[in-house]
Amino acid sequence: MPLTLRFWGVRGSIPTPESDHLGVGGETSCVEVSTPDQLFIIDAGTGIRNCGRDLLNRNGSTPRDIWILLSHFHWDHLQGLPFFAPLYRPEFRIRFLHSGTSEATRDKLRNLMRPPFFPVDWDNTGCQKEFHSLPPEGTLLDGVELKPFPLHHPQGATGYAIRCGSSPPIVYASDCEHGDPAGDASVTEASAGAAAVIYDAQYTPEEYEHGGHRGWGHSTWKEGARMAAAAGAERLFLFHHDPSHTDSAMLAIQGEARKTFPRTDVAVQGTSFVVG
Repeated sequence: MPLTLRFWGVRGSIPTPESDHLGVGGETSCVEVSTPDQLFIIDAGTGIRNCGRDLLNRNGSTPRDIWILLSHFHWDHLQGLPFFAPLYRPEFRIRFLHSGTSEATRDKLRNLMRPPFFPVDWDNTGCQKEFHSLPPEGTLLDGVELKPFPLHHPQGATGYAIRCGSSPPIVYASDCEHGDPAGDASVTEASAGAAAVIYDAQYTPEEYEHGGHRGWGHSTWKEGARMAAAAGAERLFLFHHDPSHTDSAMLAIQGEARKTFPRTDVAVQGTSFVVG
């Protein structure tokens, strides 16, 4: 069964509301992957606010389960969660999933919404909440297979491969720095034969090599295109765009990446695709 992929936030580090960034989008990381019966949201950057508004329009007052998969707990992947409308609605059951322990995930999210940093306490939001730990071998949820894999990033991060039935997976590999043999192998193995790979391409090769960004935990479009070709992926989406990259810069990056891997697209906020 094919999966529907929607990009709600594609920017890295911090939102960029400048007019010359809005064609690609300025909200931070948030991706929706869904089937007719299952809804998965990967990361809760500022893009999750518009995702939540859309879900209310789609769902009305019908009870609904949502899985939120968290790659890690840096600000740009969490800063939209307090503004996610379903968090405050009792008809929603939100199941948070991470490779760490369920208790650690709960405590980190609880700390996100507490005085003096936010006026609403985490425990006073209205939705039903569950916290789950995703084992290294993955899990199967009503026909959808979720498989985590480690990413090379400061303080660690987790990528996800999502597959429905026998279809090739969608792979989410944001916040990963190339050059670490184990990390590179982890991403390439997870991406083997993937229908789509969403890859951290924050920097150009020149920015990475000469801009003082080594060790910051992010990669380049060139490494993403090389990896997608080596893995035999069907499609590559460049993701986690640098806040300084304008729409015209992103168009140029897409053109360069296509010279190595022709089925490359810059991830654009608000777009959706049927994959698989």
